Amino acid sequence: MSKKFFFIMALISASIVNADIYDNRFIPLFSSPQFFIDGQESFFEVDFLAATASKAFATDDKTIGIPEIFGIFDLNTLSNAMVQIGEKSPLRSDLRGQKYPFVVDGRLQSQGFFMRYYQTFRKYYTFGANIIFLNTQEVRNLKPGEMYELELARREAFEEIGLTDNYAWQHGLSDLDLYFRFGNKWNYALKCRKVYAGVSLGLLAPTGVKTDLSSAASIPYGGNGHTGLYIRGDSVFEVQEDKKVGFVLQATARLPKTVTTRMPIVPSEPYIFGALIGQVRINPAATIAFSPYFVLEHLRSGLGVGIFYTLVSHRKDKWTDARSNKAVPVDLNGAMKTSKWGADYFTIDVLYDFGKIKRKHAIDPILSFRWDVPSMLFVSHDIPQTHKISLGVTLAY
Repeated sequence: MSKKFFFIMALISASIVNADIYDNRFIPLFSSPQFFIDGQESFFEVDFLAATASKAFATDDKTIGIPEIFGIFDLNTLSNAMVQIGEKSPLRSDLRGQKYPFVVDGRLQSQGFFMRYYQTFRKYYTFGANIIFLNTQEVRNLKPGEMYELELARREAFEEIGLTDNYAWQHGLSDLDLYFRFGNKWNYALKCRKVYAGVSLGLLAPTGVKTDLSSAASIPYGGNGHTGLYIRGDSVFEVQEDKKVGFVLQATARLPKTVTTRMPIVPSEPYIFGALIGQVRINPAATIAFSPYFVLEHLRSGLGVGIFYTLVSHRKDKWTDARSNKAVPVDLNGAMKTSKWGADYFTIDVLYDFGKIKRKHAIDPILSFRWDVPSMLFVSHDIPQTHKISLGVTLAY
């Protein structure tokens, strides 16, 4: 027997300073790489963006609801877990023992502003500092109209374990991104007109909003409280005039931390709906991101087009029970299994560079339109199918 209700993940109205966070599975918080304009290696970029998702990629190429990337919610499973921690079962005795899976749908919508600052202060050295501000607005629940008694039992169970909201209403900062880049430019090297290459070392300070234990719909605005370290290599090859090929490779590691979170007691219990709250030592796995791209500039006047591909792979996190009182046993295998995810994105970038026309100014803006499209080309699984568009201006100087 199954029951369907609608689960509103988030409605986000955002003001964003981009931090190029590759290890967030909900929204693509990374941007297109810089193109490097001769004589103007520093720039400031501002974009308006909007993103939306209503479904997610599963591990078996199927489409599922966004919350279901953490597992299928079953009311009987939750009932059994509540009994194990000493709570009263929300189900009548004659209803217990049967499966009551709920199809959990949701949608994620975001709007905001994207900003990027890149400052070269020596020939080989660059410093960057980025951050994100997000504001999440309340969304009303959509009420189901069937199987009234099971719905009352679900609401009673959620109230008992402290899941009082099935919407997200959040605001705050993302993780703070601080980095140094060492790089150089070579003229007429490797059979190219110009070659740019560099290595960045960065710190992701855990200033971002974390998930809320009272709402399974809440999402983190970064690494969910974990400090991050990353190393990124980038290269751009101008193979012919106004034709560039580039690559970005980044590895991000989040440091282990003991956190208070929901914990699954039975094997099939999604931890975001967990009946038990306790301390867990989480050691996040590494995240690898790779992005090749091709840019055609000055197709007509200052018009250009870029095609980008971004692949992100996050391995399985390690969870360890850190409670002082382990009288109630837990099963963390499901939580660790669903922490593994992958993402493929194609990005179309249409830009207009005022510096390519005859009239020159001290600062020549570049206008751009970007569309990030989720794909299942290689590794996508257990992520929302989030589309993102942005309109922006870059000021290079």
